[in-house]
Amino acid sequence: MVEMQIDNGTCTKCGFCAQVCPSRVIDWEKGQFPEKNQQRVKICIHCGQCMAVCPHKSIQVDDLAYDRDFLDFTPEKLEFDTFFNFIAARRSIRNFKDKPVPADLLQNIVDAIAQAPMGFPPHKTALTIIQNRATIEQMIPLMVEFYGNMLKWMKNPIMRYLIKKDAGAEQFATVKGHMIPIMEQRVPSMKSGGIDEITRGAPAMILFHAHRLAEHHTQDAYIAMTYGLLAAHSLGLGATSISLIPPPFNKTPELQKMIKLPTDHEVVTAMILGYPKYRYQRGIKRELASVKWL
Repeated sequence: MVEMQIDNGTCTKCGFCAQVCPSRVIDWEKGQFPEKNQQRVKICIHCGQCMAVCPHKSIQVDDLAYDRDFLDFTPEKLEFDTFFNFIAARRSIRNFKDKPVPADLLQNIVDAIAQAPMGFPPHKTALTIIQNRATIEQMIPLMVEFYGNMLKWMKNPIMRYLIKKDAGAEQFATVKGHMIPIMEQRVPSMKSGGIDEITRGAPAMILFHAHRLAEHHTQDAYIAMTYGLLAAHSLGLGATSISLIPPPFNKTPELQKMIKLPTDHEVVTAMILGYPKYRYQRGIKRELASVKWL
């Protein structure tokens, strides 16, 4: 049972806590003190919204603590032109300087990722941060071997059917239409010691993983990665998502051992990052598939 306490000595009966609660576990009538709804309190998701909105810190939910679990900030309006210029200037970076990313900047990115919204608290997303190029280079041959085998498997009707069944329709379409054509060109070159076409020489890499049965974990991981991409951009770093990275980690025991991946976890997505070798002079206009106004 969720423990919820409301301090009537400091509560001003504003009702903000009840109105922002997504699960409606707080009852309130104008002019009255808010109260815990005994029938609905079991569906409290511990999001902290009620405590975050309370002007006088009058509500307490379980072991959430104002001094430990919340950030005090001064709300500042970010002008849309400034925001749009920032996101428009971000590019997917695949060319990096031979320069390590300092641990404090990686920690800044981790802190930003932790602020990403999620379907249901607490976070299901876990991170594995590989902060040196030498470790990444040890992984590349195993990734190349995985894709070399996949090229063979996709030519076998039975194996192709099993891959489709395991991956699902959307992921299989990505494999067939995107990954395989790329790997057909890149695997032979990489096997012979050619340019790294998977991690692109990046000095650092972040893997986003979660328990494979955790609710909403796939969407959460992609949202978290988006926060990471924007955080890297704000720090003068370049980053991009690489969809070629997760499959080898999910299917290769040696790679799983290298990153100490829990046996019940799957890698959902990954981003490479480092200092950009080149600076873009302009953004690229983007258009959605369609926009309908109703």
